[in-house]
Amino acid sequence: MGVRTILHFIPQTIIFSVLSIMAYIFIQDNKGNIRNKLKQFLNQRWIAFHIIYCAFLLTVTLIGRYKANPYTNIIGTFCAFKNGRLNSEIVVNILLYIPYTYSFIMVYHPKSAVLSCLFLSLITTCGIETLQLLFWLGQFSLADIVHNTIGGMLGYILWFIFHTGGERNLLSCVAKAIRKILERDR
Repeated sequence: MGVRTILHFIPQTIIFSVLSIMAYIFIQDNKGNIRNKLKQFLNQRWIAFHIIYCAFLLTVTLIGRYKANPYTNIIGTFCAFKNGRLNSEIVVNILLYIPYTYSFIMVYHPKSAVLSCLFLSLITTCGIETLQLLFWLGQFSLADIVHNTIGGMLGYILWFIFHTGGERNLLSCVAKAIRKILERDR
């Protein structure tokens, strides 16, 4: 699926995201009127990001797919390079799941983040691939399952790097790493 096709489905993603956010607001058990619930919800930007990203992920992987024979390439492509060029399908499959698992950890704070990310990315991608197989949307591929799971684990690794030891942003992590490198050289 090309960038032009993905951009074509952005309005559907936005509508789906707004409906998901509205459903989340009404499901909340908090007391108060809708305005207070909306205000409280908007303060939780990771929840909003996670809902919007889930809608984007579903749009790109299911809603935005055209009818196709899912049985044409069941194994898929595991090679990172095709004809001397980087295989963009692998890169996209890996990059799609990094923000998904990262925002999942930021929202739900699971006790075992590494296992949660592994199971979340594996179950989500298996579900999406199965739905593609059942409804003939895109192509079913075992390689996609592997690449998406790798992307989910990279999301965990990024979270682990940025959120252990009290480090909360990228610049402080980079500055700390540079200081350590410079101290070693002395």
